[in-house]
Amino acid sequence: MSNRSHTDAGSRMEPDTKDLQPELTDEQWSLIVDLLSHRLPGSQGGRPKANARVCFEGILWVLRSGAHSKDLPFRFPSYVTC
Repeated sequence: MSNRSHTDAGSRMEPDTKDLQPELTDEQWSLIVDLLSHRLPGSQGGRPKANARVCFEGILWVLRSGAHSKDLPFRFPSYVTC
């Protein structure tokens, strides 16, 4: 019986993330960044906002790969956040 940890199984296996290229170039991102609203947390606080570019790239990853959003790689925020 092999001793595989939970992180080694399934579609969550990934290459080293420091070698991965972003989905969008800086030029492409500059064209759409103004279309995404960025709201500051209210006076009562709240959760910190996720990076809009990384969330958008997570959405692009799902669309390009055809995978389920729950299978987003670890380099992206959770599928709920994206």
